[in-house]
Amino acid sequence: MDADGIWEAFGDDDTDKSSNEGYPLVTEGVSFLVQQFMKHNPQILVSQRYVLTTDLEWKAALEEREIQTDEGEKFYDAVILVEKEDSAVDMMRLVVPGGHLLTVSRVPGNHRQHNLHNHVWTRPLIVAECGELKLWTTHRFACPINTMACPWKSDPSQPRHRTGRAIDHEHSLLQKATITRSAYELKHSPHILTPHGINQAVDSLQENGYCIIRAMLDANACCNWGQAVLSDLKIAAEVLLKRDSIDLYHPQDSDQDPQVYRELSMREDLR
Repeated sequence: MDADGIWEAFGDDDTDKSSNEGYPLVTEGVSFLVQQFMKHNPQILVSQRYVLTTDLEWKAALEEREIQTDEGEKFYDAVILVEKEDSAVDMMRLVVPGGHLLTVSRVPGNHRQHNLHNHVWTRPLIVAECGELKLWTTHRFACPINTMACPWKSDPSQPRHRTGRAIDHEHSLLQKATITRSAYELKHSPHILTPHGINQAVDSLQENGYCIIRAMLDANACCNWGQAVLSDLKIAAEVLLKRDSIDLYHPQDSDQDPQVYRELSMREDLR
């Protein structure tokens, strides 16, 4: 075989250039995700992270770093969308609170038209560029906010109708106080925090006076506990009504209004 025949075995240069157009973005994107994973919870190994993508090139790069790319999981630490993804909206719903969304496109990512108006995603930022292609990143807010209730926190020096600053402030408060968990944690130990998560919760309590841990308690169990508490309260109310003529449910009809006040407000041991 002559020299030209040998080089023909490697294919056409133009074909290689076309197929690898976005490869630098792949390496940049995978490195970015690994850095974010290690930064936010180093106790969860990279091999325990779940990332969803339908692009084979991205899958190969992720699997080379031992990141899980199996489809069919309930949650993912990140989702990668490459240009026009037909199932983009469905894939985005699988990102864990605090998780990442990477989009490869020639314009700001497709995610800009999905759910941002509901304050689900942060503003997209560029991670890397390669020719006309850009790699955008955004992450899911760790905790949703009540956009109707937070405008009262607006800067008093600003007109009341300017709620954007109040909403941003509310987002900032909740993101600092919310303990995010990985897809691995939600899958294998949804009701247990890692030592890293416990430390975050303690720090939030010390700094903010509260912390938010989403989906830590089972909703059905909470309903049962609530019913048990209400049942005890009902029994206590019946005893007070018969014994002391104190009506907890209709205090305005009680014979001893001052006692109702003392019963519920002044003496902790009588609550």
